[in-house]
Amino acid sequence: MENVECKLIDGDSVSGQLERAFRPIEGEIAIRSQDRIQVLTFDQISCVLFTTTPNERDQFKVRGLKAEEIKTITHEVYQVRIIHEDITENLNQGFYGVPINQENGPSYIFFPKTGIEYRGRERFDKNQINASEEKDHTPSGEQQLQKIGEILIDYNLATQEQINTALKAQRLGSTKYLGEILIANKIITEKELLMALALKFHLRSVDLRDIYPNPETLDLVPLETARKFHIFPIVSDKKKITIATSQPTDISVIDTLRFSTNRWVEMVLATHKQIETYIIKYYENESDRDEINIEEVLSDIEHEDLSQEISIKDEAEAAPVIRLANKILQNAVKEGSSDIHLLPQEKGLKVSYRVNGLLQQYLKLDRRVSKSLVARFKIVSLMDITERRLPQDGRFKVIFNNRPVEFRVSCMPGQHGENIVMRILNKSNDTTGLYDLGLDTKDVETIRHIVRSTHGMMLVTGPTGSGKSSTLAAVLRDLTDEPKHMLSLEDPIEIEVPGINQIQIHEKIGFTFASALRNVLRHDPDIIMLGEIRDSETAKISVQAALTGHVLISTLHTNSAAAAFSRLSDMGVEPYLVSATVKGIMAQQLLPRLCLECKVTQKPDDKILDFLSKQGIDTKDLIDHVSPGCENCRDSGISGRVLVYEFLAINRDLQALVSQEATLETIQKTACKSGMRTLVQMALEASQKGLISLDRILPLFIE
Repeated sequence: MENVECKLIDGDSVSGQLERAFRPIEGEIAIRSQDRIQVLTFDQISCVLFTTTPNERDQFKVRGLKAEEIKTITHEVYQVRIIHEDITENLNQGFYGVPINQENGPSYIFFPKTGIEYRGRERFDKNQINASEEKDHTPSGEQQLQKIGEILIDYNLATQEQINTALKAQRLGSTKYLGEILIANKIITEKELLMALALKFHLRSVDLRDIYPNPETLDLVPLETARKFHIFPIVSDKKKITIATSQPTDISVIDTLRFSTNRWVEMVLATHKQIETYIIKYYENESDRDEINIEEVLSDIEHEDLSQEISIKDEAEAAPVIRLANKILQNAVKEGSSDIHLLPQEKGLKVSYRVNGLLQQYLKLDRRVSKSLVARFKIVSLMDITERRLPQDGRFKVIFNNRPVEFRVSCMPGQHGENIVMRILNKSNDTTGLYDLGLDTKDVETIRHIVRSTHGMMLVTGPTGSGKSSTLAAVLRDLTDEPKHMLSLEDPIEIEVPGINQIQIHEKIGFTFASALRNVLRHDPDIIMLGEIRDSETAKISVQAALTGHVLISTLHTNSAAAAFSRLSDMGVEPYLVSATVKGIMAQQLLPRLCLECKVTQKPDDKILDFLSKQGIDTKDLIDHVSPGCENCRDSGISGRVLVYEFLAINRDLQALVSQEATLETIQKTACKSGMRTLVQMALEASQKGLISLDRILPLFIE
C-alpha cells in the first residue's frame, strides 16, 4: 500500500496509506491512518506527498520535463519537474511533480489547484539543477533528439542486448515499432514506453481516465481518421485542437487535422491501450448508435408503432429489438463473459454479464423493451413464445469475428416476467494442453499415466463454472497423437477437439448419457470421455466400462476429491467397484485473479486471520492483497482467474479405505500423507504470491 502525507491548509498534516486508488478527477483522497479512514477533499489540502519504492521512484526521475517552483498557500516551497498535467479546463484539478535533487524526500507530489499560491520558473534557483539536466530544457529544435533505445537504457528499463535483439527483429521484417517489440517481449510496459516517448519528443502525457471530451470535439475527428492514425481528440476551441496519440512519429496526422479542422494541432501522449479503449467507448458506439443508445431504441420502437394490437412475435422481430439483442450478445462475447442474465424487475429489465466468475450489471432497460427482448431470445432459441408459465430450454449459434459461438438458453418464469440466462459456449479450436493449465509437473505425469493405461477411470470434480470441461478437453488433446480410438459424449459440446469423435447427447429424444454409453461400447473405443455422471444408471455403466478394458474420464459435482467416492456410492455403485476402477480424482476451482495494475498489499483482516487460525493454519507471516479497481480491469479489481486444484492419486492404502467405506476425513488425511496438496493449501500459496486475496480462500473450507 502506498504511503502518503497530506499537507492541510490549516497547517496540520495527515499521514497514512492510500485506502483506494487515488484519482484526481474525484477531487478527494482516502487515507487509512491508525485503523481510521479519512476522506479529505482538495479544498482541505495544500499538497499530497507520495512515497514509493526505489524502483518506482526511479521511473519518475526523468530528464526533459518542465521544471517549476511551486509555493503552496501554506507558504511551503517545492522545486519540481512537472510529470502530468490535466489539459481540460473543467477537470483541471491539479498536477504532479517530482522533487529535484531530493533523494530522501517524497517520490512525487500532487498539487491541487486550490492549494497553490504561486508556480513559475522566474524564481527558480537554477544552481539546484546540474548542467546536464539544464541542457535538457532547451527547446526541442535546439538539441538532438535522443533515441528511444538510449532513453530506455539510461533509465535501466532495458539492456543494450535487449535493444539490439529488438532492432534485429525489425531488420528481419517485423512491421512493429521498436517499443512495440519490447512490449510484446515483456521487456518494458506500455507506461514505460510512454515515458520514453515523452522524453524523446518533449510532449506531455495524459491519463484519458480524467478526460471527458464534448461532442463538438469528437465531431471534428471522424471515426475513420481516429482509427487510421490511432488518435483520440481531447479538447478543442476555435483556434486549437488537442489530440492524444501513442505514435508521435506519424507527423502526417498534424497536416491532415490542420486541413480538416482549420485549427492548430497540439499532440499529447497516451497509452495505445487507453486510446483503443476510448475510440471504442466514444466512436464505435456512434458508428452503430442504433444498437447501443437505449433511448433511441425505445424511440424507434414507438416509431414502429409496436402497440398492443401487434403480436409479441412481431415486436420481437422488429429491427430495433433485433439490433439491441445483437448488441447485447456482441458485447458479452467481447467482454469474455461466460453467461448473460436478463432479469425483469418491477421498473425495468436488468442485463448482467458474468465475467471472471463475477456477475456485473451491463445495462438497465425500460420495461417497454422487456417482453419483446425476451421474446426475441426465445424465438432464436426455438422456444414457444406463447408459453410463459413453464421453464423452457433452447440454444442458438451465431458467428462473431469468423468464429462460431453457441448460446445455451434457459427461460424461467418470475415475479415480474420471464428470466433469461444464456451460457456462452465459445466453440473455437482451443490448443490448451495439460501443461498449459498450470498443473504441477508430477500431477501431469500421473494423469498421463492413468489415461494411457488399459482400463480405469479418472474424474474431475468441482462446482459449475470451475473449468472441468477445459481440463477434460486438455486431457483429450494430449492423447490425439496416440493410436487410440477416442469418443466423447457431451451435453453440450463446449470445446471442439480435432481428432476426437464428439457426440452430442439429446435427452429429449431419449438419447441420454446412459443409452449413449451402452451404444458406444459396441464401437470398440479405447478412451471414452463422458461429459458428466449425473445419475445412478450412468454411474454403474461407467464403472463397468472402466472394468472391461476402457479408460473413462468424466466429471462429478463435488467440492473435494475425496468426496467423489461417497458421491459414487450414493449413486448405487458398490464401494469395492469404486476402489477397483477410480485411478485418480482432480478437484478444481477457478478463483478471481487480482488485477496487477491496481493491486496493493495490505494487512490481513483480523476476522480472516482468526478464521484461518481456527482451521489450523499458521497466520503469523500472512499478507493480503487487494485490487480496488482501475481502467484496465474496468473498476472490478479482477483480471482473469486462477486455477487451484487438488489431485488425489489412488494407491493401495486409499483403495483399502474406499472399500471399507472410510470417512471423508480419513481418506483426506491419508491422501495428504501420500503427498496430495489440498485446494486450501494451493489457494493459500496463490494468495501469498499476490494472485488472489485471502478472503477467496474462506469458501474452500465449506463442504
